[in-house]
Amino acid sequence: MATTAFDTLKVSQDLKAAGFNEVQAGAIVRSMAGAFQDRMIAARTDIDKLRAFTVSEFAAVRVEIDSLRASTTADIANLKAEIFRALWIQGAGIFGIHLAIGGLLFAAIRFLN
Repeated sequence: MATTAFDTLKVSQDLKAAGFNEVQAGAIVRSMAGAFQDRMIAARTDIDKLRAFTVSEFAAVRVEIDSLRASTTADIANLKAEIFRALWIQGAGIFGIHLAIGGLLFAAIRFLN
């Protein structure tokens, strides 16, 4: 980061030209210089570094999102397969129960006749 350039002589001369006396202009310039001393501004290279970092971070996030999307899609496909398998097992069990009940009814009817 670069510090803010502040031309104290120019500001002091401008203040004197505007009607301030030497003491007033000096006090204003000193307080402004103190305020600017703590301030940091970004240089062009700082902005370029930040931009490059941001672009690389966004690229990494995109890769991670794509990876999560692929794994989520695979998880959903596996879940669908498990649900389908469970439904077939339940269907076969219900069909078996119906066959057993039907066989019992048929045997009861034959027994009663």
